[in-house]
Amino acid sequence: MPRTIDPVVTVFGSGGQPTFHLGDGLTRRPFTPSDESIVRAAFSSPDIVRWHHFRVDTTEEATAWIDRTRTKWVEAEQADWLIEEDGVGVGRVGLHVDAMRGNAEIAYWLLPGGRGRGLVTIAAHALTAWAHDLGFHRIVLQHSVHNSASCAVAVRLGYSSEGTARQQDLHADGWHDMHQHAHVVGDSLA
Repeated sequence: MPRTIDPVVTVFGSGGQPTFHLGDGLTRRPFTPSDESIVRAAFSSPDIVRWHHFRVDTTEEATAWIDRTRTKWVEAEQADWLIEEDGVGVGRVGLHVDAMRGNAEIAYWLLPGGRGRGLVTIAAHALTAWAHDLGFHRIVLQHSVHNSASCAVAVRLGYSSEGTARQQDLHADGWHDMHQHAHVVGDSLA
């Protein structure tokens, strides 16, 4: 079926997934098989699992999750990076993408040892700028209305609040209203 528009972003997922040095010992790099203990720790942590739809209980599940990050990069569907501070994995930042329309959704988590120092804000800021440079026009950040830490990140980044979607996402404890924030090309990035 003929398309009426050309893809907005054509280079996402091409070549190897890059590593970014963000300064002050902070790095954003692709996950590798050796990161399985970090993935398992994150997705078995109740305060991270609370906001996701799954948990990771075994080495095999963690390895499968890491393998999917590589596959989704090659298929230009998603990109996930490990956030490292001085060589220690402390979190994740990623994009779920619709390259055809030039839209993406940013997502992240931090292990308890990485919290309270603005690391996810730094990593998400750099990722937002990089995504816009690639041609992504709109980047959305969604979170449960009960997740005040994610809301604070969105505000610090300069993402505009676009309102609340009622009962948008089903979590283990029931339906959650979701705040939506967005950043479009031309918006200032804090």
